[in-house]
Amino acid sequence: MNLARIEDPALLCGQGRFLDDLDPLPGTITSGSYSSRFAPLLTSALAEAADQIAATIRIAGAVLLEADPAELELAGGLVRDKNDYERSVTFRHAAGLVHWDPGLSPRP
Repeated sequence: MNLARIEDPALLCGQGRFLDDLDPLPGTITSGSYSSRFAPLLTSALAEAADQIAATIRIAGAVLLEADPAELELAGGLVRDKNDYERSVTFRHAAGLVHWDPGLSPRP
């Protein structure tokens, strides 16, 4: 049973009408596997951005803890010394330093 045709202007204008599951879909940039071709690029960019943020937060934590950034880890919402978990600052505090006083924290 056809609920709407592709040519139906109500469907194209988003009037809340739907195609039957068996109707062919128009070929668009968001249909089929075409949109999936960009997934590796996006995930690589997201991973790189996350690594850069982590490095920046480690540096800010190093300023606050007077430590070497290589000796710090991000875990449980904290920037903490790998060898002494009692030495830590919250991720929020380190991020605040980067945001509110970027001159105190060098970039990676």
